[in-house]
Amino acid sequence: MPTSDLERLFALLGDPPTHVTPTPWELALPEAGLRFPTDYRAIIDRYGSFELHRYLTVRGPSLRRPQIDMPNGFPGFAEFSQLEAENALLPENSMTEPTPDEALITGPADLLCWGGNIAGDRLFWLTIGEPDDWPIMIWFCGSWTLVHSSLAKFLADTITWALPEEHCVIPIQGPENPDWWPGAEIPPLLTCIGDWATP
Repeated sequence: MPTSDLERLFALLGDPPTHVTPTPWELALPEAGLRFPTDYRAIIDRYGSFELHRYLTVRGPSLRRPQIDMPNGFPGFAEFSQLEAENALLPENSMTEPTPDEALITGPADLLCWGGNIAGDRLFWLTIGEPDDWPIMIWFCGSWTLVHSSLAKFLADTITWALPEEHCVIPIQGPENPDWWPGAEIPPLLTCIGDWATP
């Protein structure tokens, strides 16, 4: 992953509005068998979990339980990811014929969920090979699309609307969007919603 992708994203998002407690990434593998891409770790250490335009959520591991019946920390992150992958792969949640991209997935264990949006789309990595080489796999409420991109580049391209339409997970914010409600306020680009220490 080119360093410039991460630098570009940080320049677009600016400084975090609050102090962020760094995540103890060294616990991820022994506690939950998890590995993460380098840029994701840097992004979460800078911003924690956050929303973009209050539409797309990028989530990080936290001491807050993802659901009341799940553990916290890395085991909770892993369990929640597994649940999201299992739900996305249910036959009844497929609205299209299987795509060539979907054929790359052999089961829920191939996917690690890092985010989603309010439209119900979910974002995963396809965890084949080394973490820094993982492509992004988007589940568009029933259809799978593979994106060969680092997370930093994907997020930077997302908030500048530089992605092809079929990869967009945030609608254009403002009057340029034909569905934009006249007079509606543009939501803030970045909203930090918690970090590792959030109970």
